[in-house]
Parts: sequence; C-alpha cells; structure tokens
Amino acid sequence: MTIESATKHIRNAVFAAVVSAALTLVLSVLSMTGHGIKGVDSWELFDAAFLAMLAVGVYRRSRVSAVLLAVYFLASKVAMFSEGMLRLWGLPISALFLYFYAQGVRGTIHYHRLMNTPKVALLTIVKRTIGVLLVTLGLVLTVVIIGAQANGDSDDPIWLDAIYWLFFGLLPIVGGVLLLRTGLFHSSGKMQDRPDCR
Repeated sequence: MTIESATKHIRNAVFAAVVSAALTLVLSVLSMTGHGIKGVDSWELFDAAFLAMLAVGVYRRSRVSAVLLAVYFLASKVAMFSEGMLRLWGLPISALFLYFYAQGVRGTIHYHRLMNTPKVALLTIVKRTIGVLLVTLGLVLTVVIIGAQANGDSDDPIWLDAIYWLFFGLLPIVGGVLLLRTGLFHSSGKMQDRPDCR
C-alpha cells in the first residue's frame, strides 16, 4: 500500500463516519421533536457525537480511533439486528459502511508504518480514549438537560438543573479535555514536534 492509497482509505472512512453521524443526528432530532422512528430516541445523540469525534480522530490518522470506529459500528449493528431494529435490507448498507471503516483501519496502520511514526505509550492511548468518551458524554448530557428544560419536561427548578449540568455536563467535558491534552505537551509546555501518532 502506498501513502496515497492509505490516505484515500482514511478519507473514505472519515466520509462514511460523517454521513453516519449526520444521519444519526437527524434521526435523533426527529425523535426529540415527536416525529421519531421506532427504536430511535434522544440517546442517539451520544451515537452521533461519538461517531463525529471518532471521525475527527480518523481524520487525524489515529489508529485507535479507526479501530474504535469499526468495532463500535459493528457492535451497534449486531445489537440492532438482535433487537429486530435492523432488517435484512439494511445489511448491504451496513456492510458497505463496515467495509469503509475496515479500510480506514488498514489505511491508518499502513500510513504510520510508511511514515515510520514512533509508537505511543499505552497509557497515553487509554487517557485519550477516556477523554473522548468523557467529552462526548458531557456534550450529550448538556443537550439532554437543555432539551428537558426547554421542552418543559423537567419538573425541577432551573437552578437544580444548572447544578446537574455542572456535575454531569461540564465536569466530564473539562475532565475529558484535560485527559486529551496529556501526552501532547512536554514538561516544558511546548507542543511536541512529531507527526500524528495515535
């Protein structure tokens, strides 16, 4: 595989992830407005946000993000199929998305192999993965709390919802951002001069 073909596979995986995140977001918003589809609810916002964050990771040529994207997509489709939410006619489309994600995994691995990218410590990878999950969770809970307050679904006073948001929205976002920043800076505070190596 050449750098050009690896980059093409990465670009296709990013495009597929963006399309999947956008469709999930649209279905989730439709569900929140009462025009939902059976089995789709506002928690699909988490899926959309997580897919979008993984797409950014794959765009930055992250091997971890590419693997997480493929595994997460496959696991979600298996769960949907076992619950009867995914019909047989949807399998070819799902297989096409899975193909693009698998090619994205191949592309990121070969890209780093061809660029002789240095390896990253496992602890840094774990911190970044947890950071992405925390930021995603914080953003989704922020949208849920704001949506509940805006729709009048919340029986709590606004000050109590603000306290909920501080603990369940803002705190995970800040913690996730702090975890994402680890491994990006030397102790001197300057950005490391190296290619993307995740």
